[in-house]
Amino acid sequence: MGWLFSPRWATRADLVQHLRRPERFGDRLQLVRACVTGSHHWYLVRELATGQHWIGLDLMQSGRADGWGYKDLDESAGPCAIDCPLAYLAAPHAERDGYAAQWRERVRAYHATRKAKPAPAAGAWVRFGGRDYCLVRPAGPRKGWHVLDRQACAWRLPAAYLARAEPVPA
Repeated sequence: MGWLFSPRWATRADLVQHLRRPERFGDRLQLVRACVTGSHHWYLVRELATGQHWIGLDLMQSGRADGWGYKDLDESAGPCAIDCPLAYLAAPHAERDGYAAQWRERVRAYHATRKAKPAPAAGAWVRFGGRDYCLVRPAGPRKGWHVLDRQACAWRLPAAYLARAEPVPA
């Protein structure tokens, strides 16, 4: 239920390698797929006896001098994180109810809104914080966009703000 840190995991790559070891899953489970999204290590596991799948999540964090650490959860806990790959939900699984079913719906809704939102393009208008901005040009990788407000004042809209902005008709 808590976090596990170790100086043996000096880097995030060391921790990810540890989390994907076959010994972690024992004789009854098989790791099918795994990926890292930000500080989330998502994995799809198959139960060998039944052929059913379930999704696991390792929250990863640096403990600085204590090395990297993780906290493991599975879908039955209804994790707060919803950036799980959509393909993992398509694997055959036993019908789940409660937290797992609610979590799966939140993951689907998250991906649906990401698909519905247009990619940023020069000349597009967005609304953030009650103000409208025209996207001028990218500020650089993960730095957002240079924008102009309705009064033609120049700003830089950080990527995190742009991700939460709503499209506005010009």
